[in-house]
Amino acid sequence: MADYLGIVGLVLILAGWTIELINAIRAGKSQVPLSFAVLYAAGSGLLAWHSLEIGDMVFLVLNAAATLVAVVNIVFCLFAKGKKKR
Repeated sequence: MADYLGIVGLVLILAGWTIELINAIRAGKSQVPLSFAVLYAAGSGLLAWHSLEIGDMVFLVLNAAATLVAVVNIVFCLFAKGKKKR
C-alpha cells in the first residue's frame, strides 16, 4: 500500500511541476525566482543521489524529475535576463 501512496504522490508532484514547466515554455520565462530554482535544483539533485544510494525508486524518479524541471527553470530565468539586457 505504501508504494501506491508514494506513486500517487509522485504523479501529483510531477503534474504540478509539469504545468509550471509548460507555462514557462509558453511564456518564454520562468515564474519561479532564480534563487529558488537554484536551491531547489541543488536540493532535489542531492535527494535524487541519496535515493539512488538507498535504492528508493519512487523518490529517485521524483527528485531526478524535479531537478530537471528546476534546471529548465534556471535556463529560462537566465535566458529572460539576457533578453532584457538587449
